[in-house]
Amino acid sequence: MEHLAPEVPAGLAVLAVGGYGRQELFPYSDVDVCLLVDNDKIAEEKRSNISSFLQALWDANLRVSQSVRTAPECCELHDTNIELNVSLIDQRFLAGDTDLYARLEPKLRKFYENQRVSLARHLCRLARSRHAQYQNTVFHLEPQIKEGPGGLRDVHLLEWFHKLEISGLHDISWRDVEEPRLFLSQVRCFLHYRSRRDNNNLSFEAQDELAEQKYSRLESADAWMREFFRHVRAIEGAASRAMDAIESKHNVLLAGFREWRSRLSNGEFTVSKDRVLLKSSQTLDTDPAAVLRLYHFVARHGIALSLDCERRIMEAYPKLREHFAQAGAIWPQVREILLQPHAAMALRAMQESGVLRLLFPEWEGIEHMVTRDFYHRYTVDEHTIVTIENLQKLARTSEPGHRRFSTLLTEIEDLSILRAALLLHDVGKGARTGNHSVESVRMARETLERLGAPEKAREMILFLIDQHLALSAAMTGRDLDDPATARMLAEKVGTIEGLRYLTLLTYADVSAVNTTALSPWRLEQLWRVYLRTHHELTRELQTDRIQLPGEEGGERESFLKGLPVRYLRTHSEPEIRMHLDLEARRRETEVALDIRKTEGGYALTVLAKDRLHLVA
Repeated sequence: MEHLAPEVPAGLAVLAVGGYGRQELFPYSDVDVCLLVDNDKIAEEKRSNISSFLQALWDANLRVSQSVRTAPECCELHDTNIELNVSLIDQRFLAGDTDLYARLEPKLRKFYENQRVSLARHLCRLARSRHAQYQNTVFHLEPQIKEGPGGLRDVHLLEWFHKLEISGLHDISWRDVEEPRLFLSQVRCFLHYRSRRDNNNLSFEAQDELAEQKYSRLESADAWMREFFRHVRAIEGAASRAMDAIESKHNVLLAGFREWRSRLSNGEFTVSKDRVLLKSSQTLDTDPAAVLRLYHFVARHGIALSLDCERRIMEAYPKLREHFAQAGAIWPQVREILLQPHAAMALRAMQESGVLRLLFPEWEGIEHMVTRDFYHRYTVDEHTIVTIENLQKLARTSEPGHRRFSTLLTEIEDLSILRAALLLHDVGKGARTGNHSVESVRMARETLERLGAPEKAREMILFLIDQHLALSAAMTGRDLDDPATARMLAEKVGTIEGLRYLTLLTYADVSAVNTTALSPWRLEQLWRVYLRTHHELTRELQTDRIQLPGEEGGERESFLKGLPVRYLRTHSEPEIRMHLDLEARRRETEVALDIRKTEGGYALTVLAKDRLHLVA
């Protein structure tokens, strides 16, 4: 204080705010102080003293972040500088005029009582904006442990809600994340000492070094990162639930909308406060299969599970494991989830509860898996779910460059096939051996057979997984104007239907690598690949016909002669035999029909003698 006002100490006080106020300084953190003055005149008179004081702090190698405020300025809401109000939540007296501080305290307390709702909403807005900068996910390969979702700033957010005494958060407390907070605090100290600066980015090199530390007790960086993600997920989940509760309670329009959504309740599930609850606490114990109906409800309506519902799933987990181990052919239920408009939301909820790895044991190998790839931004499991999210966004896009792919999305036969291929396209990375595409095909084949997926769906899904890198490789490594490129791709793709599926899979896969991966140039290249291959396939329909030597041959050869070569690639032997039977009937009746029920509806096959205006 002698640097501030050696002659007249009255009218000046030093407050610790922010992290310093919380007594939570890290090795190279800023030292946040607020210089409280009785009035602007004193601030002007003591300008040189204040400068000397700050200079002394800088000379002591402290990084100072300071503000000079009067008591009225501390007790007004700063919409354009809400950080000031937030920093003062953690204020504490350090030195100076105790009477001045004593006058401030009750005013500040009354201000926070009157403005708690407004401040809480501001805090939610800032946190949502901060999370959006990190794509609203904790699963980054090199995470930001302070500002990223699930970082230390989210712990502070819960503390601020607690200090503001926000009602309705009884089930959510910053104390619930004390263990994750301690874990992240140790990591942050390590990063600061390692870099000798305020560095909060967990790089690959730092991950390796932390994994070797004796306190981790874990064998590898991969295992250590899975432990890291477990902690940050706990923090992010608590912060998100708290913000949801505050936003729903204090937003009249949103509350009305959520009240309307409560009408979606049915005999098994209740919607309350925009969350799904089980109507009976015994549902999962007596009927474990209901868990898939629950996630189908989430996928259809886009409503998240309640905290109570998540807890009941975890309590029933042993019975769920036993059920899915002997469930048999449940592809129809899985397919229905994949077809819904909010499938990615349901899959993310299934992952967080562990149900996804009960359905797909192969998923466990890529869960929270970090790949040392400077091109990718997310863990393997997060990348996979983001591909499906991007596909959902594509259906609603209005961006000119993307609309053509959106149109393509409406032309595919079965959306569940495309989403299933995306869900399984990288599971082979968990094997960590050889070509991950080959491993993914092997694992996916076992999964699809276990789930009872129909043969036609299995073939297309496995084809997409096997070739999921083909178009992206051509985009960047082949001359698209070379006819040989189009012929090569047409040979790999085989059919126009396969081309549509593979183009959309490539779109979703590349766009989920990082936020800038699908640049305008790559977007145009992908469309060019699609057009070149489509042209080659349609040209083949006109020129490449089945030619059999000689005029003689059996009934099968006679039927096949003259058909496009692609006919043999797109129809199985049972289908060809069915067509032969229809042809025999057609010769007698001129027109033969076959109608069969399929998973998605009915398939009608018509054979008729060719004539002018036949399909008019």
